[in-house]
Amino acid sequence: MNNFDEENDALDIYCKLYNLKKDFFNDILKTESPDIQTKNNDIGIEVTRVLKTKHGELEFFSRLIQGKTREQITLLANENKQLQKFIRNKNILFHGKSSGIFYGIGDNIKPILDSIEDKLNKLQEYKKFDKNVLFLIIKFQILDKTTIERFIIQEIIKLEKNFECKYDEYIIFDYLKNILFIIDSNKQVNEVYINLN
Repeated sequence: MNNFDEENDALDIYCKLYNLKKDFFNDILKTESPDIQTKNNDIGIEVTRVLKTKHGELEFFSRLIQGKTREQITLLANENKQLQKFIRNKNILFHGKSSGIFYGIGDNIKPILDSIEDKLNKLQEYKKFDKNVLFLIIKFQILDKTTIERFIIQEIIKLEKNFECKYDEYIIFDYLKNILFIIDSNKQVNEVYINLN
């Protein structure tokens, strides 16, 4: 999955994970709030990317500079102060005729918790299902089961106290390692490696 199409690919992963058929779900192009819904209102899945603003900008610049020479990128940077800043901070790496992007990892937990809080807030207005799921896609955080168990779950419990409606399941998808961290309603974590081919 080189170009991750968030909702479609989250649906594929969820179907594979729970051995469901896609025709069990409504047409995802016609659904929203949440993004994925079953035809019989059993499951509603909200899909979101956990992405810092800086990483979003770097992804944009990654596409912009792809295949360009150092000289072409320098010309682009003359017109774009943010690109200049990323070059100065060594987020843009030059190597011969090819160039690349370096994504600093930084804080691993706060962006995830910010996304969860935002989606908990939105859940209050969403259509409710028998099972409400939040599917988080992470690319630039380093995460493992121990971090989730020791830090993230406690923070989710604190956040949930502020909301009447809660998610029954949180799925954190580590895009780079193809790992799903599934947090169930009892706040137990199950780690699942998934083959996306």
